[in-house]
Amino acid sequence: MSYTITPRTQAGLPATVKSSSGRPRPKLSGCRWYTAHYTGVSKVYADADPSALARQLLQIFPGKPFEYNYLISADGTIVEFAGEYQAAHSAGENGNSIGVLFMLGVGEKPTDDMIKAWQWLRDVLKYTGTLAPDAIDTMHRDMPGAATACPG
Repeated sequence: MSYTITPRTQAGLPATVKSSSGRPRPKLSGCRWYTAHYTGVSKVYADADPSALARQLLQIFPGKPFEYNYLISADGTIVEFAGEYQAAHSAGENGNSIGVLFMLGVGEKPTDDMIKAWQWLRDVLKYTGTLAPDAIDTMHRDMPGAATACPG
């Protein structure tokens, strides 16, 4: 399977990544952390539209836009959320990390396509310099500033 990244504008998200104050977020470079997140709700996302979920997240958190950098669905679809710009997914590390939201509910396991898409995206981000060559793959719960057990 080949992977691509659905640009945020194609997913119906704003073209410019802005903070809650309305200022453009900074572009990331050489990030140390590549972190996995999940939704934390008891919902099955197997047939959900990843672009629609990204739009819903902006509505749920209107004061804190662009929670994650990318979103990966069960079939390996990758949607750019904040992309290569700072997101708001891990307190204290947002300027040095890429957060990827897996479309998984509580107790769901990642699919093989999700894992392969995660690995492909990581390689792309290292190639572009967004991630450092020695970036650490980790779950959000293992980040230094993690305040939750995400991913479960």
